[in-house]
Amino acid sequence: MRFTALTPQLREVLNLVASATKARPASADGLLGLAATAETVTVRGSNLELEVAVECPAKVDQSGSCLVPAELVRNFIERVLDMEVEVRADAPERGIWISCASFPDVRIDAPADRQLAAFPFEKDRVVAKMHIPAWLSLLESVMFAVGRDDTASVLSGALIVPADGRLTMVATDRYVLARAILDLGPEVQEEGGPVLVPVRVLEEVRRVFRGRSGTVSLSIGNEDRAIGLFSEGVAFTGRLLEGNYPPYDRLIPEAHQTTAATSTTALRNRVDGVALFAAKETDAVTLGVGEGLIKVVAETSGLGENHASVAAVVEGPSASVTLKAHDLLAVLEHIDSDRVMLAIGGRDRPVAITGAPQGNALYLAMPLISREP
Repeated sequence: MRFTALTPQLREVLNLVASATKARPASADGLLGLAATAETVTVRGSNLELEVAVECPAKVDQSGSCLVPAELVRNFIERVLDMEVEVRADAPERGIWISCASFPDVRIDAPADRQLAAFPFEKDRVVAKMHIPAWLSLLESVMFAVGRDDTASVLSGALIVPADGRLTMVATDRYVLARAILDLGPEVQEEGGPVLVPVRVLEEVRRVFRGRSGTVSLSIGNEDRAIGLFSEGVAFTGRLLEGNYPPYDRLIPEAHQTTAATSTTALRNRVDGVALFAAKETDAVTLGVGEGLIKVVAETSGLGENHASVAAVVEGPSASVTLKAHDLLAVLEHIDSDRVMLAIGGRDRPVAITGAPQGNALYLAMPLISREP
C-alpha cells in the first residue's frame, strides 16, 4: 500500500473516525483500518457500539490495506504541519511508514495479533433517503430532550419510527417530551422500526455528518439491532438500545382549554430574566395567560421576586401553569419560527408548545405545582 494525502484532509477524517476506534469512551486504545483503492483512502474505526468509515482524497500509487494504532497515528498527524504526507506499508502485518518534509521516515508498528472489531450489518435494506441538512435538523429538534439517566435505559436514547411516508423521532427525559416529524414522501423505501438509538450514537451521527451536503440513506437492521447511515464518502453504523419505549402518544393532549401565541424571542427573553429569581431547588416559573398577555413570575425567599409580561393572542379562559425554567428555555431555543404557541389544558396537564403556525416539532413541558401569578 502506498498513497499521498494532505494533512488537513487526513487530520479531519481521523478525527471523525476517532470515537469508533475506542473500546470505551474514555480509553485510548483501539485500531484504525486504512484501505487504499483507486483515487481514495478509506479510514475505518469499529468497536462494539459504533463503526465509522470515511473516505479521504488521496493519490494512490499502490492499493492495499493495514491496521495501525489509532491514537498514535492521530496524535502524530495532529503535530505535522499542513503539507503532503506519504503513507506506505510494505507488508500489512509490519505497520506503516509515514514520510513528509518535517519527518522523513516515521515507522508505526502494527499491533500484533489484533483485529478490527467485527460489526455485522445488512446494508441493503434502505428505509429512507433524506437530505443531510433535513436529517440533522430533525435530530437537533429532539436531542436536547434525551434522558441522561442510566436507571431508565430506554429514555437514554431517541425513538425513531419510519412509517406512513414520514420519519418520526421522539425523546424525553421525563420533564420535556420532544417529537419531530420529517416528511419523506416518495423517498420512503421500506417500513421499519420502531427502534431506540442511544444518545452516544446520536451524538456521533451529528458530529460525523455536520457540515455535509447531499443525501443520506437510512437503514435499520432489526436482526442486527443496529442502524446504518450511508452517504457519499461516509458509512456509519451504530448499535441500538434494547427495550420498549413508553407509549408517549398518550401524553399528547387532544384538546386544550387555553392557547396563547406570542413572539418566540420576547417570551424567551422574559423567561430568561425572571428565571434568575427562581428557587434552585425547583427552578420554577409560573406562566399566567389571559387578557391578551402571558405573565411570567418567579419569587423566592431570600432572593426576591421578578415578573414580566409579553403581549399574546389568547383564546379561551384565563389559565396558569408552573414549569421548570430550564426546560421552558430549552424548548423555546428549539422553536424555529418567529412566533410560538402555548396550549394549556390545566395546572396538572402538560403544556404543548409549538411554532405558530405549527411546524414539524411538538414539545410537551411537564408542570410543577402551580400558583397564580
